[in-house]
Amino acid sequence: VIGVPADVDAGEDEVLAAIVVTEAVDPAALLAFCDGRIPAFARPRYIRTVDALPKTPSEKVRKSVLREEGITSDTFDAERATV
Repeated sequence: VIGVPADVDAGEDEVLAAIVVTEAVDPAALLAFCDGRIPAFARPRYIRTVDALPKTPSEKVRKSVLREEGITSDTFDAERATV
């Protein structure tokens, strides 16, 4: 989970979750699962599935790479999906 720039001026960062899946996942169902389990401010707005998380030689996730990639064309946007 990383912060990505909001799409409004002077807005706070939005939350993007990059997930590695082994089978198809419905992003809307995943977010529904989060409801009531995590605080609303921690609930990701964006869900992006990736084949693998970028890692350092010591196996730590390279969040800077995910931040640089940001929102891609295949990223699920919960805000746009509910409109």
